[in-house]
Amino acid sequence: GGVWSVGVGHGGRLGHGDTRTRPLAGRVAALGRVGVVAVAACRRRSAALSVGGTLYVWGGGGDDEAPGGGSGATGAAGACRRDVLDADAGGASLLPRPVTAGGLRAVAVTSVALADAYTLAVDGGGAVWGWGDNAAGALALDAGVRFVGTPRRLPAFVDVAVAAVYTAADGCGACAALTTDGGVLVWGGDGAAASGAARRKPRRLGLAPIFAAGTHVHRPAPPPVVVSLAVAAEIGRASCRERV
Repeated sequence: GGVWSVGVGHGGRLGHGDTRTRPLAGRVAALGRVGVVAVAACRRRSAALSVGGTLYVWGGGGDDEAPGGGSGATGAAGACRRDVLDADAGGASLLPRPVTAGGLRAVAVTSVALADAYTLAVDGGGAVWGWGDNAAGALALDAGVRFVGTPRRLPAFVDVAVAAVYTAADGCGACAALTTDGGVLVWGGDGAAASGAARRKPRRLGLAPIFAAGTHVHRPAPPPVVVSLAVAAEIGRASCRERV
């Protein structure tokens, strides 16, 4: 359950309490007794899930400054909203901190996806939570809601049970969710602000099995059950198996 990190430490994203570059992998001491089962990362931020369902987030500073100082704290283009998010909501931090703001403190998180400016999470009951920047529709909220400062349960998913959430690493707002019945929901993206509610409302993808050339199908094929998913800027890719 240990977490290791290596590379450029801009903004504290490696979780070692500083912004130094580390050419060799080092264990993140702040998570040494947590028991981590999953990790996630984007350009400026990192996250981890504990075996008990606690979400830890760190990083988020500017490219050349520690969190809370320099250009990062002034909201430079592409930086996450550290002037709005408190530490207990996943705001800028040099060390991993548990996210305890809002209703998230009372649930066990089972999946997390994050970009520089927003975070999505799923709890053990299949509910989707989100906070941060909504400009590109990543939180599936109305266009009038530009920013959410603390974790909130997202109403767009109240009638569906979600198993996992995903988002594009470049922070364009393109998001997807894997439902407990093997379906795929997609929403958000660069065009969401211009195209309005159509891009902000999650829609279920209609997936059809892909057969190799020369394959003969003698019966109606069942819909595939998606078991893995990756999200790019405007493209979702899924690895599927047939329902049995």
